Amino acid sequence: MPLPGNVDLIEVTGTFLSYTGAAATGTVTFRPSGDPWLKNTSADVILVPGNIPCTLEDGELVGPLGAVGTGGKGVLLPATNDPDLAPNGFVYDVTIALSGQEVQAYSVALPTGTTPVDLADLAPVTPVEGSGTPIVTSVDGVSPSSTGAVVLNAKRQKAPVTLADAATINTDASLADLFRVTLGGNRTLANPSNPVDGQMLRWEIVQDGTGGRTLTPGSKFVLGTDMPSLVLTSTAGKKDILGAVYNQAADKWYVVALAKGF
Repeated sequence: MPLPGNVDLIEVTGTFLSYTGAAATGTVTFRPSGDPWLKNTSADVILVPGNIPCTLEDGELVGPLGAVGTGGKGVLLPATNDPDLAPNGFVYDVTIALSGQEVQAYSVALPTGTTPVDLADLAPVTPVEGSGTPIVTSVDGVSPSSTGAVVLNAKRQKAPVTLADAATINTDASLADLFRVTLGGNRTLANPSNPVDGQMLRWEIVQDGTGGRTLTPGSKFVLGTDMPSLVLTSTAGKKDILGAVYNQAADKWYVVALAKGF
């Protein structure tokens, strides 16, 4: 069912390429910050919050069915200061999870009159004094109002966590994005607990003084065709770095990187 006609929709686009021009792969997820229930009294409709997952096709942002923008690209989202919606002045949390990259997260407002807008056109400036929150003074040349300011909140980097070496190595994904462990024997890496959709974790896996230790990933880890098995560096004292991205819909950790021999 389409949204009521009086809802002001903002078309958000985005293109993600590597330094060599290759199309990036991954997901971009929008979610109303704080999960507000938006009432549209004119149309007698309540908009219920939730994730708005977008994919990348040839590096271009594509919204879910029913919210795709012009020409089959982009995503259509209700304006954050739409006068027909209450509460007014909310923001969207944006999570960008690209294969092989750190997860990027920030918040953004989409004021009326700024459609279409590209994610690359958000220009952060000096934080407002006393707020500690960076703001954007313009979106594609349009200056938002005080209730429609585009706000970017960069997610702070958490300190690495050293994991306890054991037959089964446990990871609490809520504690950090980088974990370190020295293998004292052949081990199993258990499925991480408390993950967030799109979260990327890295493990620094060090061979002990004996070396030759193996690591078997848990049942929720999925390896790609280019890396059908997880084979670590066997040299004593050497370090490998494993990276995986969590997909909530599939309830799987997709292994996207294994850098070896540090």
